[in-house]
Amino acid sequence: MKTSDLQRTLLVFISEKPYLAKDLLEKLTKSRIWNTSRQQMYGELKILEKKGYLDSAIVYDSQKSPSKQYSITQDGESVVRETRGSTTITTQFKFHSESTMMLKAGNIHYFYELSAHLTRLLEEAYEEQKVLVDPIERLLLDREITYFKSEYDYAVSAIHLIKSCKQNDYS
Repeated sequence: MKTSDLQRTLLVFISEKPYLAKDLLEKLTKSRIWNTSRQQMYGELKILEKKGYLDSAIVYDSQKSPSKQYSITQDGESVVRETRGSTTITTQFKFHSESTMMLKAGNIHYFYELSAHLTRLLEEAYEEQKVLVDPIERLLLDREITYFKSEYDYAVSAIHLIKSCKQNDYS
């Protein structure tokens, strides 16, 4: 079954440990991995539970208020393993959400593929730049090149960080 970037991000977090939904929302917000509303996250958790990727149980906090605690199932673990091994690049408009999720998943192969993809895009843009005459089109292309360079730098930094984390056994 197809999962969205947010669903895969939630699964990666929950694969680390069971989470209360409110704690998961707080962790996502504080970590800047994903900016989501409470309603969107609860909706995605419900979908993941229906797909069989998550289990939930009612637990009581210190004020004896009931909350749902989510844990990952074997099927959910399979999605996380697939996410960590994926090298599929989607569109440039989804780089941020997709790449932040892949960084959290520690998917170094994704970032190697992303840097190669961006290198190709930069080469094509530089070739196109040589023949552009219209100043507006040149400016728009310059903007795109700046974006590609920035994403390339991010991908390279992510590769170094993931390597460092693996060497130091960080999670």
